Amino acid sequence: MGFRRIVLFAALVLGLGTAPALAAAPVASADALDCIDYLYWKHFDGLIISHACVLGEEGNVQACESTLTWMNVTPPAVVEEACELATRP
Repeated sequence: MGFRRIVLFAALVLGLGTAPALAAAPVASADALDCIDYLYWKHFDGLIISHACVLGEEGNVQACESTLTWMNVTPPAVVEEACELATRP
C-alpha cells in the first residue's frame, strides 16, 4: 500500500508540475493531499482519514477535526495541523 501511495503522489506531482507548461489553465490546489501526506508521515492512514482531509479542503473544519478525532488521531495538535493544511488557500 505504501508503494502505491508513493507512485500516486509522484504522478500527481509530475502532472501538476507540467500542467502550466502545457495549458494556460490554473492548476488546482493540492490542500487535501498535503493533509493526507502529513498524516501519513505521522503513521495515520485510511479511507476515512483521507475523506476527513477532503472535508477540510471543502472548508468544513469541524467535520475534519471531529472525523480525525473519531479515528483516534492523537495528539490533538496533529489533528489541528492536518485540518489547517487542508484549509490553506
